[in-house]
Amino acid sequence: MFNKTLRLTKKQLEQDIADMNNTKKLIENQIQTQRAILEDLNKQLSKQQNIVDEYNSIIKNNHMKGIVQLEEIGFEYIPPENTSEEYADDIQNILDQMAELLENNKAIITKHAYSIDGSTAKGNQFQKAYVKNLLIGFNAYCEKKKKAANYKNINKILELVQKEYKRANSESDLLGMYINQECCDLYCELIQAELNYKMARQEEKEQIREEKRRLKEQEKLFAEIEKAKLEIQKERRMYEQSLEKALTDAEKRVFEEKLREIDKRENDIDYRLTHKRAGYLYIASTPSMPNMCKIGVTQRLNPLVRIYEISTAAVPFPFICHGFVFDDDVFSLENTVHKYFHDKRVNKENLRKEFFYVTPQETVDVLTNHFHKQVHFVGVNDNDEVWYDENIGNV
Repeated sequence: MFNKTLRLTKKQLEQDIADMNNTKKLIENQIQTQRAILEDLNKQLSKQQNIVDEYNSIIKNNHMKGIVQLEEIGFEYIPPENTSEEYADDIQNILDQMAELLENNKAIITKHAYSIDGSTAKGNQFQKAYVKNLLIGFNAYCEKKKKAANYKNINKILELVQKEYKRANSESDLLGMYINQECCDLYCELIQAELNYKMARQEEKEQIREEKRRLKEQEKLFAEIEKAKLEIQKERRMYEQSLEKALTDAEKRVFEEKLREIDKRENDIDYRLTHKRAGYLYIASTPSMPNMCKIGVTQRLNPLVRIYEISTAAVPFPFICHGFVFDDDVFSLENTVHKYFHDKRVNKENLRKEFFYVTPQETVDVLTNHFHKQVHFVGVNDNDEVWYDENIGNV
């Protein structure tokens, strides 16, 4: 009987082993199948990655070509000094430090144990629950202040965060616990870093808009030059033919003077082609924006066209031009003048904006007396006709 039981047990064990071997083979087959699938997926992934790398290369090359093209037409490409990517790295670094504090249970410091009804275990459990709520509350406060932060109130925001930190710790002191000062400091750094990131992103967007605007200015300038050259050629042929047909010396002198004027206009156009950063700095104001002045630049042959364009923007009243300054590097001049009037900027956060709390006369005086520039004036005569300095482009 005993031997029979052993034989049955042995047979059952052998069957179990056989079943396990079969299961093992099945699993091994599945593993091989999955490995084959994985290998195929890796091949597909590699192909897709090669395609992505190729597109990235094309995009990068096109971007570099775009920069080269801008420089070829005299447009200076200057990348932002502080890119948003740099600030994004700062933010990630701060978040990593905060995560490390939480992971190592260093965000909250325990000074001493706390007991409830004589039970340290209950006290410890209560401390953990309180700590969690304490961090949630402090985090919510900091998040709220972070969203409200800007360059005008950042110091006040950081002061309030430190004040909230002290208040929260004063309440938790009875439980023998407090928020780590390092945690609070990291939150303050995070608020500053995210503000920097937000402003850098805005600055980059504004710079892209400005670069596009300047490129459009260049395109419009070249179109105007092409048109002006065609007109000059027609006028030259007309006056040369008239000169050949002139009957008197007086008539010849008139046509010769016209041809000299055409030569001057043509030389001016050629000068603009060879000096690709040359243009006009303009002074303009509108009754829609009292007590402020717009100081901008244009590279158009006729700068009054630019004044007309900004007057057609969303302003109730058109801009009035109070003068122009021609310069071989008008963008550098604009930057210098804007820095001079920085304290009077209407928008100190967005340096791309060109409005200042100055009067047109004050601007003219500074350009004349401080920067020693010749200001060409524009005005209206008694017949309500626009008059302009002869050194300003032809209307």
